[in-house]
Amino acid sequence: MWTFNPTERRQLVNNQTQESRKLKSTDCQILKLLVENSGQVVSKDKLNHSAWPERVVAPANLPQAIAQLRLALGDTGREQQFIKTVPKQGYLLVEGVVTFAETFSDNTQELLPHTPGSVSPTVSATNVPPARTKLATKLTITSLSILLVFALSWLIRILYIDAFTARQIWQQRTYLGITYFFPNTDIGTQEYEAIKDTYPENVLMIYLSENPEQHYVSCVYTSSTLRERSTQNLSFSRDYSTSQRKEAIRELCQ
Repeated sequence: MWTFNPTERRQLVNNQTQESRKLKSTDCQILKLLVENSGQVVSKDKLNHSAWPERVVAPANLPQAIAQLRLALGDTGREQQFIKTVPKQGYLLVEGVVTFAETFSDNTQELLPHTPGSVSPTVSATNVPPARTKLATKLTITSLSILLVFALSWLIRILYIDAFTARQIWQQRTYLGITYFFPNTDIGTQEYEAIKDTYPENVLMIYLSENPEQHYVSCVYTSSTLRERSTQNLSFSRDYSTSQRKEAIRELCQ
């Protein structure tokens, strides 16, 4: 159903509709491990290590990433047609749902054939002419200087715009006990009218914004497990429907 290439900008492509999806880097690592083990249960520890190596993360990070992957594949936490939760073990990707693209290879380098008695070629630093070394050093310094000037010019421009551009005005409305914040524009109002709905009682506030490529949703809610206030930031490409975004809010903000 889906072709997966972790090296592409939009990593998932639907084989029938050619619809593409862009994944976060952590979600991409999790899906890569699930595809490599299609039809088998992958433990939570392995998935956590794949997405966040040598880092201690909150217990909710992995379920939230799985929810985002389900959303990308057209699945939900209720149905679990493609990614199944195996209690106290991990997650399982149904075999045949996602396959690696033919152009994708996980090999970082080609293995060279080795024959007994063969000697690997080596390059000695003394073989490099001194004049060429000096030239390379000068070119490197010049390139870094140009990059530094370019970066400083952009930094000055950003600071100027930030200092002299009027701040965006936000609108605030309350619907069914949830406070919504959105830009005070026609587009912002349309987004509010589309997203406002019945959500879990623990959702307190929802912030809405967008740009030409993405919809952004931030929800403030009371965690059902820790009983403390938490925030979940979500981003959706324009491919996602309003109903899919609502489903993600219900599933992730709890």
